[in-house]
Amino acid sequence: MTFPKRDTQNFLLTTTLPMKNWFLPGSMRTALVNPTEWSSELEFGHPIIDGQHRELAALTNSLKSLFKEAVEPANLVSALTEYCRLLSDHFSLEHGLMEELPQEKYQSHIQSHRQHHQAMILFVEQAIKDVTQGAETSEIVAEMPVVFAKLRHNIIFDDAELSTYLLQENILRSTK
Repeated sequence: MTFPKRDTQNFLLTTTLPMKNWFLPGSMRTALVNPTEWSSELEFGHPIIDGQHRELAALTNSLKSLFKEAVEPANLVSALTEYCRLLSDHFSLEHGLMEELPQEKYQSHIQSHRQHHQAMILFVEQAIKDVTQGAETSEIVAEMPVVFAKLRHNIIFDDAELSTYLLQENILRSTK
């Protein structure tokens, strides 16, 4: 039986890292390269979002540990479903904050941010579907680091930019 391939190549191409992002302080470059290590430098300035970011990093670490062993399909589906739920909840909160921004001024950021969110959710949902239909768990395990890296990129760049906009518009007060 052949299963439709999760579009890893397209996922990478549509959410690539802009070149300007490589000119970062050393600690931020390290954070990007090691997508499961949490650092206070990654804090957004919103206690709930920062907590969700820490929770996502912890869940990513749990998934990476799970991936080191032979994963039963039911366990993988359960873990990915929890990951997808947390991603969805987190992105919904961010979307609510983006709605408070002047739309015409920040439309480009809002649209890009939402597209990255949607791509991550769809990728994980497709992985869950594929496993439930009998795809090899090893394929899913091999592809999930792409999502982990995209989430880390989202936190380091997109969320940092969003935080700046929310502060500029007095929607968010700095807690740092």
